[in-house]
Amino acid sequence: MFCVWLRKEYSIESKDFPKYKHEYPDGLTIDANLYPNNILQDFRDHFYSV
Repeated sequence: MFCVWLRKEYSIESKDFPKYKHEYPDGLTIDANLYPNNILQDFRDHFYSV
C-alpha cells in the first residue's frame, strides 16, 4: 500500500531503492527495499492514517 502511495503522491518508485538482506527469525532471508530516511515521517503518517 505504501509503495502505491509513494508512486501516486511523489512519483517515487520503490523498486529502484537499494536492497539489503533481511532475515526473519525462522531463517527465511529475502532481498528487501532499503527506504531512505527522508520518507520515514511519510511512512509513519501513512501507517497511522491508512
